[in-house]
Amino acid sequence: MAICWTLGITILSLISLTNIISFSFIAGKDKYVHFLFYLLFTFLWGIALNSTELKRSISILVSAILYGILIEIAQGLFTVNRQPDFFDVIANSCGALVGWLALTYYFKHNKLGQ
Repeated sequence: MAICWTLGITILSLISLTNIISFSFIAGKDKYVHFLFYLLFTFLWGIALNSTELKRSISILVSAILYGILIEIAQGLFTVNRQPDFFDVIANSCGALVGWLALTYYFKHNKLGQ
């Protein structure tokens, strides 16, 4: 599931969605989507890798943040209609952090993580 989610983020981040999806009815537009994408990215990879150890879960958090930065750079380098956005990086990173907190809570309160 984590691999599929990562592929989905990659594809959706590198194709033009202007004519497909409009977020004009939401204040802040796509930042909420970025937040949710990276929250789930971190949580799903944490579950997939059974990251009950703090060091491993922090590695997942850092990887998610770095991946979000790389995707933004890729948008500037490899797409015509997409531009890198610092605030997307912030939304991605905040989502990853909340995903990490949710993951930590999940393993702390779920016997599957023990």
